[in-house]
Amino acid sequence: MVSRNTCGIALSDAQRLSHFPASPFVCLSWHSNTDFGLVERNNHGTEWRRFDADVLISGSQSGPTASWSRGSGRGGMIYFPISAATELFQIDVSMIQDRAICARQILGTTWLEMLDALVDCDDDQATLEIIERYLEPRWRPSHPRNATIGILRGAGRQWVDGLARQANEWQRSRGIRQVERRIKAISGRSLREWQSLVGTEQAFFAARDRQESIKSLDWAAFALEAGFADQAHLSRAVKRITGFPPAEFARRFIEDESFWIYRLWV
Repeated sequence: MVSRNTCGIALSDAQRLSHFPASPFVCLSWHSNTDFGLVERNNHGTEWRRFDADVLISGSQSGPTASWSRGSGRGGMIYFPISAATELFQIDVSMIQDRAICARQILGTTWLEMLDALVDCDDDQATLEIIERYLEPRWRPSHPRNATIGILRGAGRQWVDGLARQANEWQRSRGIRQVERRIKAISGRSLREWQSLVGTEQAFFAARDRQESIKSLDWAAFALEAGFADQAHLSRAVKRITGFPPAEFARRFIEDESFWIYRLWV
């Protein structure tokens, strides 16, 4: 769960950008008091497309995304593993892969009260109470209270490891091709692609830890240590997830307000 409030803060146009990585998670997001939209590339450069809803649900993202707000405001996000989103919301998550859709339309009337409450709420503690009040009764009866992810940097790895275990179970009664198609249908990517994504994510955490200790990083040497064929291989992997080459990403991670979501993940 993530909350961001920029009300009363003077931000430049560049600082009102938000960059997000490719992700295996389903995201429920909401915003209030501001025009908010997606920044998309086209043949003429970039274009801002305003969201037509204040509560959105998006599926796994195969590439990086960026959003921009016209002014200051308040919003939040809840990230769900695909299996949890499917069970809670009873939706076909393949329909929202690489998309952001009005949550009121796709989730149905049983969730409208919670969605309206999230948009109207202006306090973090009250937001948590809303989430618990509506989600817990639908989740806890069949899930133990101690089933937790742990730290944020392990969330993606834990989900992909679970997907790999599920694939092994399916292979007992299905062919490899059938299992591959099923994984791609429910998650939007092959298991190998997800494993590559979380492997690159782990390299990101390792690079951050290294930079904090030595203040400088030999990217060519680090690429080999992290299991990549060479620096170019590392660069391609990082750009697929973040949209930026490693050195630029490392610099902007520290200096750029629009990289705030990455700083939460460390």
